[in-house]
Amino acid sequence: MAVVETILVVFDFDHTLIDVNSDTWILALKPDLKRLLQRRSGVCWTDLMNDVFAGLFDEGVGPEAIRQCVEKVPFHDDMKKTCSLLARAQNINLLLISDANRVFIDTILSAHGLDAAFDKIYTNPAEFDESGRLRVSYHHTHACKRCPKNLCKGTVLKDYLKDVSYAKKIYVGDGKGDVCPCLLLDSPTDYVLAKTGFPLLEILRDPDVGFKGNLVPWNTGTDVLEFVYKEILRTGAPGVRF
Repeated sequence: MAVVETILVVFDFDHTLIDVNSDTWILALKPDLKRLLQRRSGVCWTDLMNDVFAGLFDEGVGPEAIRQCVEKVPFHDDMKKTCSLLARAQNINLLLISDANRVFIDTILSAHGLDAAFDKIYTNPAEFDESGRLRVSYHHTHACKRCPKNLCKGTVLKDYLKDVSYAKKIYVGDGKGDVCPCLLLDSPTDYVLAKTGFPLLEILRDPDVGFKGNLVPWNTGTDVLEFVYKEILRTGAPGVRF
């Protein structure tokens, strides 16, 4: 396995790349549909969101209203700048692995001029059917006991890394679903940026979890941008050119 790229940077989406959860943000269109999420225990989140999308459709909310709603999600300016800088760099691969859905992600990235920023996006497939109802399906099936049945981000990242290795890997995330991929970052040159106030940071701080990389807390897009300047730009990482 040859090192064909210098740096891999992986982003989560909800509460990481953007400031909110895009799935719950959409409930602003019909707040009464929050009741559908109250049966969350034991039910896959993707299945719950299909119920929400069905409810939106039944209440007359069409594709354009949904797209206009998600285009307005809060997106920190420095996080956008971080993505733009990394996307322009040579010998950096930029991935997005998310438990959101492809319609939301594509809509939001396009609204902020980042539709071509990521080399690969792994998420739950979604599309509007002929009637205008949004439908989302599982990204894949997997055997991981830690992750929801629709997506194991660790499995996705492990598969991606089968044919390539990197001198440095960086993962930016916040939640429990980010634990599995972060455990793959086990080199002294690997970094996980874990958002303060969210589960990932405390989970990886537990020595029993077995995380071996470098753990860096962050709070806003400014923190992530400063990390990128420090670890990639100012250090003049080999092979990285802007």
